[in-house]
Amino acid sequence: MPFLTKMIVASGIRDNFRDLFYIVTPGDDYDRATWNGINSVVSGIDNTEISNSWLAENIQQAHGALGAAYPDVAYGMEGDTPAFLSLIPNGLNSSEHPNWGGWGGRYEFYKPYFSGRKQGKSGVPFEVETRKIWTNAEDSFTPFVTNEYGRTITSDTLNFTSDKVSLWRWRDDFQNDFAARMDWCTLPYEEANHAPIIVLNHPENITIESGKSITFDAANSTDSGRR
Repeated sequence: MPFLTKMIVASGIRDNFRDLFYIVTPGDDYDRATWNGINSVVSGIDNTEISNSWLAENIQQAHGALGAAYPDVAYGMEGDTPAFLSLIPNGLNSSEHPNWGGWGGRYEFYKPYFSGRKQGKSGVPFEVETRKIWTNAEDSFTPFVTNEYGRTITSDTLNFTSDKVSLWRWRDDFQNDFAARMDWCTLPYEEANHAPIIVLNHPENITIESGKSITFDAANSTDSGRR
């Protein structure tokens, strides 16, 4: 479906079915959407896992017919995929709580405010939102980097703030998950990597006060990947 048609259909859905759960980047500016964080090259971090060479080695080549069908990058690695990433059961529960954040980004429920916005290049009519919707949330993120001495990792000196940060901060995680699933296409179970079997020694849902410390215990978990 052409981009312009998709945008008009999406606008009509949220205008006419107001009780429908919906996450959207409002307006008509294609580049403002959080999903761009999936393939944006970010200065100051390692972008290896969205590179053509990484995709060729881990997805396209020697990974069966499905990998061979994965297209070369033309305008950016992946596209609408963030719409589905929150549905993968990775324990982040972002499909039930978009404001918690997860592989598909983080979103909050509010009425967006626009000032001075004009018609963009997409051709989609620009309409100011009249109600609260689930939409972009801005996050601040400091990556971890390898440490030569002492602990193996330490906080980077760089800090990033934007709505796209809420998505690309998970990029290595969901790309590694993607690579593991592609291995399943050609490797026996015991030779491929699989998610561990998690066993918690405390309730699955825990509520704490802001500023309080908490300890997680999953010591009885086992590795289901290689036996």
